[in-house]
Amino acid sequence: MSSNIDITQPPAGHATTAAVRANFAAAKTEIEALQAAVILPKTADIASPGAHLDLVPGADDLIIFTVTTDTTLDILSGTEGKSLLLRITQDATGGHLITLGTTIAAGASLPAWQASTGANKTDYLALRYDADAAKWHLLAYNNGF
Repeated sequence: MSSNIDITQPPAGHATTAAVRANFAAAKTEIEALQAAVILPKTADIASPGAHLDLVPGADDLIIFTVTTDTTLDILSGTEGKSLLLRITQDATGGHLITLGTTIAAGASLPAWQASTGANKTDYLALRYDADAAKWHLLAYNNGF
């Protein structure tokens, strides 16, 4: 990112209010842009998945989708240590079963995830990619929002 801060302003001992304000305004804009890039997750919104859904992680940190039918969920391979958050919402009808596919593994200490089936209910799944195992590890989930 190139900077709009003028390092020649203000000249030593001759600071003008306008030059100082311009540099502070440029710095504020750049800081806000950097904060937004760090804080806001990148998202991919999938409108209506089918019976088998292959998610592509890419640069997205958050993938949002609504299930409209019974669905098997897989995620294509990622880079080592990549984290991903899924926000899965049932449609207005609800009752759709979601099965984790072969690319997602749950550990022994976490109870098996079962999707909320109520109409318009939302579940979150947190995953991290293990390149050695070629699997997304399910780290946590929270259901029923």
